[in-house]
Amino acid sequence: MTDFDVIIIGAGPAGATAGLFCKRFGLDYLILDNPEQPSQMTLATEIENYPAFERISGTELLKKMKNKLNIKEEKVVNLEIKKDKKIVTTERTQDEAKTVIVATGASHRKAGIKGEAEFLGKGVSYCASCDGMFFKGKDVIVWGGGDSALSSAIYLQNIGCKVTIVHRRQQLRAAKALVDKAKKLGIKFALGRTIKQISGKKLVERIIFDNNEQTKCSAVFICIGEVPVVELAKKAGVQTDENGFIIVDAYQQTNIDGVFAAGDVTITPLRQIITAAADGAKAAFAVYRYLEERK
Repeated sequence: MTDFDVIIIGAGPAGATAGLFCKRFGLDYLILDNPEQPSQMTLATEIENYPAFERISGTELLKKMKNKLNIKEEKVVNLEIKKDKKIVTTERTQDEAKTVIVATGASHRKAGIKGEAEFLGKGVSYCASCDGMFFKGKDVIVWGGGDSALSSAIYLQNIGCKVTIVHRRQQLRAAKALVDKAKKLGIKFALGRTIKQISGKKLVERIIFDNNEQTKCSAVFICIGEVPVVELAKKAGVQTDENGFIIVDAYQQTNIDGVFAAGDVTITPLRQIITAAADGAKAAFAVYRYLEERK
């Protein structure tokens, strides 16, 4: 068993940046990267909104972020919180640390539509702000009826996409202000409809409804929420909000002394690579400050 200043669980943009700053602060750190749960960054075939890169794939950017960091590819199976130490158990080893940063991320809720997985990155997307610019001037579908779906549709319409919202119910769950704004912008609605299949040759070309009616489109944005990867933290006593996201303060501190969290697993108004990276930097600084105060 090795004793570290901090163990970082997760190696996406939040975890990798936390590791980089821990290294710069001279902390003895370890990043644990679950090979069964790759970062959502790897789903992005092209990224155009990260500073200093005009265009880069998510996989390549993450590789650059993780370069020369102390990372072990091991799945964490248990997190035990004690007063002065945190015990992190993986499928192979067990290590101790004075502090922990939880950066396990979130996964987009899947719709279970035929063709969804096949066309991921080829017209199927879970992030309008990440991929919307690729479909400017084209017909796109937004699947969902909540605030995130309406917000995504409004964003897409504003950047020049021709948007149709498809929702399985006759009534939308989104706030009335968002619905009114969408209507004012000329966004189309197909309510009480279910998408049976997403179809095309190499790229998305159409959707097929449950009555076999077809509508041409270049992209399908699935906006039905995100699921935080938070089971380990919750089991250890970390507090979450009503949607399951970890509650943190301005320094990424959780309700447990010495346990911090960063990135998409936390409550945050924007889930982007740059905001996750910023959270990681703040968490590393908070760990450094925490340890210095206890010397």
